[in-house]
Amino acid sequence: MRFLRTSTFTVFLPIQTESPSVEAAKDDTDEAEGFKNKSVLVVDDEALLRQVLETILSAAGLRVFTACGGEEALVIVEEMGSELDLVILDITMPGLSGIETRLQIRQQSPALPIIMSSGHPEEALDRLDDWSTDRDGFIQKPYRNQALLTTIKKFLLTNRA
Repeated sequence: MRFLRTSTFTVFLPIQTESPSVEAAKDDTDEAEGFKNKSVLVVDDEALLRQVLETILSAAGLRVFTACGGEEALVIVEEMGSELDLVILDITMPGLSGIETRLQIRQQSPALPIIMSSGHPEEALDRLDDWSTDRDGFIQKPYRNQALLTTIKKFLLTNRA
């Protein structure tokens, strides 16, 4: 005769005692309204990352354009001109790097805000010339949605409203 052994597990999950606040929902709505008619160019060589950012930013109310590298980004910046409100630019890309791309964007559109992004900020930020907190920002990968939207909000809702 064989005896079967079984295991019992108890899982404790937190209970949400309060509903999300009305103020938090209002802030999200205000942010989406503030982003309305604003356009962002996402430049990253990783297709999945571009797709994720496009989803997050579109849900926040932004018009999102994407480029897989620096050369493509420069064409889009030139074609869109003043219709483009912000660029999110990966620092490390094959071909034209984010640093080189940023320098060329500055020549085309000196006032266009650019948020540089990288998983290794310490290696890249030291190499950036002509950094201005009025038009340049940085966000660490992997992105945290709220940190990303807060950084974007700083440039879109205050500097170029």
